Amino acid sequence: MSCRLTPNPFLRSAPRLVMGAAMVLLALAPGAAQSQADTARGGARRPDLGPLKTITFDTDEGTYLSLDVSPDGRSIAFDMLGDIYVMPIEGGEARVISSGLHWDQQPRWSPDGRRIAFVSDRDGAWNLWLMNGDGTQAKQLSRTRKDTYISPAWLPDGPAIMVRMNAWSPPAAPGGPSASDLYAFYPDGGSMRVAEGKLTAATNAVASPDGRYIYFPGGSTFAFGSAGPLNRYDRLTGNTVPLTWSGRSLRPAASADGTLLAYLRKVDARLDLVVRNLETGDERVLVPGLWTEEIGSSRNQGDYPSYGFTPDGRSIIIWARGKIHRIDVATGADAIIPMRVKVSLQVAERVTNPRRLTSDSVVSRVIRWPRVSPDGRRLVFSAMGRLWTLDLPNGSPRRLTSGTEGEYAPAFSPDGRSIAYTTWSDSLVGGHLRVIPVAGGASRAVTTQPGQYLNPAWAPDGSKIAYVVGNPVSEQIAWQPDETMPYAIRWIPSAGGESTLLTHVPVPNWPEHSHPTLSWSPDAARLYLTEMTTTRAKRSLVSFRLDGTDKIVHLRFNPGDEAALSPDGTRVAITRGDNVFVTQLPRFGLTPVDYNFEAGPLPTMRLTRDGGDFPQWTDARHLVWSNATKVYRRTFSGTDVAPGDTTTRPELLADVKVVVPRDVPRGTVAFTNARIVTMKGGTEEVLQGATIVATGDRIVAIGNGARIPAGATVINAGGRTIIPGLHDAHAHMQFNPYGSYPEQKWPHIMNMAYGVTSAFDPWNPSHEIFEQGDMVAAGMMLGPRIFSTGTWIDGRREELPQFIDIRTAEDARAIVRRLKFLGADMLKEYMQPRRDQRQFLAQAAREEGVPITAEGAGDWVHDLSMVMDGYTAFEHTLPIAPLYKDVVELLVQTKVHYTPTLMVTYGGEALNSYYYGLTNPHDDPKVRRFTPEERMDEGRRYTRVPEDELFFRQIGRDAVKISRAGGLISLGAHGNRQGIGVHWELWGKVEGGATPWEALRDATWRPAEKMGLERDLGSLEVGKLADFIILDRNPLENIRNSDAIRWVVKGGVVYDANSMTTLWPVRKPLQRFFWMTEADRQKFKAVDPPPLGGTR
Repeated sequence: MSCRLTPNPFLRSAPRLVMGAAMVLLALAPGAAQSQADTARGGARRPDLGPLKTITFDTDEGTYLSLDVSPDGRSIAFDMLGDIYVMPIEGGEARVISSGLHWDQQPRWSPDGRRIAFVSDRDGAWNLWLMNGDGTQAKQLSRTRKDTYISPAWLPDGPAIMVRMNAWSPPAAPGGPSASDLYAFYPDGGSMRVAEGKLTAATNAVASPDGRYIYFPGGSTFAFGSAGPLNRYDRLTGNTVPLTWSGRSLRPAASADGTLLAYLRKVDARLDLVVRNLETGDERVLVPGLWTEEIGSSRNQGDYPSYGFTPDGRSIIIWARGKIHRIDVATGADAIIPMRVKVSLQVAERVTNPRRLTSDSVVSRVIRWPRVSPDGRRLVFSAMGRLWTLDLPNGSPRRLTSGTEGEYAPAFSPDGRSIAYTTWSDSLVGGHLRVIPVAGGASRAVTTQPGQYLNPAWAPDGSKIAYVVGNPVSEQIAWQPDETMPYAIRWIPSAGGESTLLTHVPVPNWPEHSHPTLSWSPDAARLYLTEMTTTRAKRSLVSFRLDGTDKIVHLRFNPGDEAALSPDGTRVAITRGDNVFVTQLPRFGLTPVDYNFEAGPLPTMRLTRDGGDFPQWTDARHLVWSNATKVYRRTFSGTDVAPGDTTTRPELLADVKVVVPRDVPRGTVAFTNARIVTMKGGTEEVLQGATIVATGDRIVAIGNGARIPAGATVINAGGRTIIPGLHDAHAHMQFNPYGSYPEQKWPHIMNMAYGVTSAFDPWNPSHEIFEQGDMVAAGMMLGPRIFSTGTWIDGRREELPQFIDIRTAEDARAIVRRLKFLGADMLKEYMQPRRDQRQFLAQAAREEGVPITAEGAGDWVHDLSMVMDGYTAFEHTLPIAPLYKDVVELLVQTKVHYTPTLMVTYGGEALNSYYYGLTNPHDDPKVRRFTPEERMDEGRRYTRVPEDELFFRQIGRDAVKISRAGGLISLGAHGNRQGIGVHWELWGKVEGGATPWEALRDATWRPAEKMGLERDLGSLEVGKLADFIILDRNPLENIRNSDAIRWVVKGGVVYDANSMTTLWPVRKPLQRFFWMTEADRQKFKAVDPPPLGGTR
């Protein structure tokens, strides 16, 4: 490895830098050693994205084009949609010099004009590359695996390329130093920090022509609407001084002679282009309002695209408003440089999986807490919020009790004669720890006070039961029984009596299973459980004496979830990423062992790859766990744990099929004389004076001549408007991994009351959301149809148990199979740092036939690269706006589903606080009827912003532009305001330029297409599910009428929207929420609805 260095006087006064440069150790560049380690383990093979297609179009405009002027002043290099082009500086047809499925960006000419530095994801991560000026002989300079290199700029040192490295991981300790910094890479090899950690906050930095000074704006690299002062770092003295006192400076550029510095200054909602004379300090605004809209920001593209002076310093070439501009430095005259770009992109076919919804019985997708009896002959478990049992090996599930309250966390007594479990009842405002004979029959309460109990564990001699209990009910009534914190660990005599407090534990950080699993020592003298460490970055396996003293920390591990100790105290089963691992428990020593699942120091046996949860030791040699509805057992010999992955297949004990009737009404209901907006085929069909008829849960007739059978219940809907049920395509409905559920869940009911009959939740804990979705389908819970991804596929937060480090296609396949087994309707990629990781997921999703969506992540290139890789959809706003033809055409031609979620916009002011201020839902009786006051009070003190800073309107305008060009836009309210948020989204879309019908289409037909369910949902047609809402006022005339809902029909069942009383087929009032006081119930009580229609 060689490196040619040019002497630089500014390095002579910095001996540490000289030493770094002389050593030219590539290992100094973050990621180099890591990359070598990955290669040694086999690394990541190239993903297979399946069939590719070519999309082409011509454009004379582009979005967020980073550019540079060649040193001879004759050419401009710029990026567009991941390709790099060169064009004469006078304009004309651009010539592509770098193209392919990879994404190249941010080109910067070398001082001699022979080469171009750029950033690319060619090896899967954002690294620094170098190529000849014609695009040949591309060479990789940096080799990070997860971090991001952005904003290259040339230094005269050698020369070298200065580049910003954004560390993917946060500091090791809160408030600690960041690994992010400016680095210099040499074309022939070698790298070093530019200023030894003094520029960790420097973004979009450029150097003076002589290399002495580094100019950079301060502030965050990703803070919406923010910017810092313009700073100058002196490489000779090591000092940094501010050049401006304004905290609103962006993206500097230096002239070739070093006398001028241009930068952008944010003033209100516009960006001014400013030129500063570095010799005199004088400044002048060159172009006021170069940009007059809120452009947003993007995590890894800087705060504005790069630009540059012409070599003579007389002009600035810069992108703005979709065009490339030439700005005269003397006069500020602005001339657009015409460009013609013939775009040709290779993209993967979109992953799709059209499917049908059945009206048949509901088959439970998951079981929880599978527990095998000590004699191995019986299985007990919880499914759909009830306890079930079956005889092994081939028995059928049957209810253990006949109760209607929630039943959770069963545990066999050591003698196998009894089962302990916990309950929840809204009417009791709590539940109990109970014990029931193994054959069923009458149960008895062990506890005396209602509370939220979970995870009972019998002492080896059966005399005691330990359990987890949430806060006193008086402290949690504003929330849900699945949202209490912290927890107390207690034990109680199994015959009943006084309980003893062992300890309190905080709620873990984003767990899959929040309540700790409890285990007893073999002599019943100690209790073992997991708790968070003080940094919340790890979990510890700890034990206590029964009086709560003598705490011992045995293991620390990261990340992990449940931990179950074997009865002989020799092994520990730990779940991580919904998989099961087993390791030894150290027997001696006072120092906790820091356990790593992959690198020791203890031996590790991985028992599952495709999923495993709820581990239970039936004895010292047998471990049981479940995956979705399958129950497995592994037999161990001796007391050792063999390291490495297991090669022995576990024994399948049972494949459990819990089948319950679907909630399908008997009879026929008809609404007559209505205006019906059918959304048929996504068209503007509107029927006047028409009738819609539903039998069971399906539409059997619609139109002006629709036949109503004898015996039907008929409702005159004259003067009213009927539209399909609203479908929230991004709805976080507050499913939490805390074990037990309320019988009436307010987010479900709030959504139903506002006409949301279907909801897609693109992340929530798998077991809870899939089980509650099944309970809703079976009529055991009131709520909209629930579709979900289950747990996200997290690639960002290594301290979380959901974290997955994808290195191969098989890693991705295992994740996809796990979620598919659990019943995921779609997959959710969440901020995997490398593009090849995201591509592996797309490959596995395609192979398994499961659609896949992704977190927007505040990075528009991250989003668009997934569009190219065949993702079904992506969530949240593109943080750059407005969008121009290049991006619009990509979204249109790939047919990706885009859900902007105006309620929470990356890049600027969102919809949520705006409409909170306009409508004051805190004092709306209907909202308060279904929502805890604390959930409304948290947003009451809203902040108003100027009209020209309302970024959501620009996002809405872009959505309209995409939709009218043929793209697919769905409405999603993100769960910030349950129910009403969907209507705010509708109103916000119209503020962005959509017609009321377009907004309604994006809330009905488009979400059904996104989920592949358009044959059963999304429009009102014969044979489709009877999901529709009846409004008192016409939303086509005024979209603000969308919440004037009289009745909600879901699956043929009719509800009064104001009270959520079931009106048909059987009248049933909504019960009081367990958290609601009687005073509030009376204060916000709805008028009792009259009987529904008559019988024909």
